[in-house]
Amino acid sequence: MTLRAKSEHPQVKGLRRDAGHSAMALLIYGKSVCALCGRVINQNELTCSFPPFVVNELDACFVFSDGAFHEACVRKHMHGIDALRRVDEWASRVGPGKRKCIVCEMEVADPDDYLLIDHLSDREEDPLREFNYTHLHRSYVQKWNSRSRFVDLAAAALASDSWKGPYLIRLIEEIGAKSLHQ
Repeated sequence: MTLRAKSEHPQVKGLRRDAGHSAMALLIYGKSVCALCGRVINQNELTCSFPPFVVNELDACFVFSDGAFHEACVRKHMHGIDALRRVDEWASRVGPGKRKCIVCEMEVADPDDYLLIDHLSDREEDPLREFNYTHLHRSYVQKWNSRSRFVDLAAAALASDSWKGPYLIRLIEEIGAKSLHQ
């Protein structure tokens, strides 16, 4: 997938890169609606398309995840520049060549054996932050030294008012289930 932003704005220009993923917001000129302003996006307008890079529905940048927007709307939005920074960080931390398993320190080559803990938090005080962009071989989850700590912190986040959405539930089920088979 190529992240595309037709723009001269420096923050948006840096968005152009091959991130090695196949998921990207669908943009159909003349039909797609900018989620920020509600207007149709036309072919002659500068645009920003984002992959699904935010997994917590309470994150201020969630509105941008898997969406297409007028570039001007992104620049004007109070979290627009942060979203551009975050998607750039996401693209630099995931994808082929960046999937180093935290357990064995080898590249995860088999997509069926790959587990990514995506970006969980930007907040300094959030202990889940240390697990942002953790890459694992699924077959090595049971050997991961921080597995129990992660599951406990993820469960605590779900029980608090800091998390919304199915992503952590899926991770807890997958990582927690692996720990039961030791």
